[in-house]
Amino acid sequence: MDLKKRREFGEWIKDKRRERGLTLQELSESLGYNSRGTIGGVEAGQMPLPIEKVFKAAELLNIPMREFLGKLQECEPELYDKYEALEQGFEKTLFQKIRSYGRAKGAESAYHHQQKGKESEGKERKQYYILSDAIKRIIDLRKRTETIVNNTQSMLVLGMEGS
Repeated sequence: MDLKKRREFGEWIKDKRRERGLTLQELSESLGYNSRGTIGGVEAGQMPLPIEKVFKAAELLNIPMREFLGKLQECEPELYDKYEALEQGFEKTLFQKIRSYGRAKGAESAYHHQQKGKESEGKERKQYYILSDAIKRIIDLRKRTETIVNNTQSMLVLGMEGS
């Protein structure tokens, strides 16, 4: 942990908060805190931003998530790694739930098929496949967006160096 980098991140958060015209108390309350202590500590570089507040803080400060995560990775790499691990765990859990839902629905559909015929089976399977496909597309879109952002940033840096 680099305290200088943590202070840099805290100052950046403070600057963004002020740009938005928010007081420390307003940001703290919007993030679910009763007092200014936690966010004040983050801004002073005394403590990291709690992992569960990353997304909400970016949203409240009107910072694009990619920019927020980039700064987090630069200044608080351990916190960034935790955030990435949580996000990957969430995606894995989501896919597991979809698969188990599909299996349960498949078993339920088999029962209904025996009882009532094929009409409900096709509809439920179609809904499962549509949902599964939509989630895969969202994750793919996220990855492609990150690639585009990274390529754009690289081109901008190269353009500035060439000037």
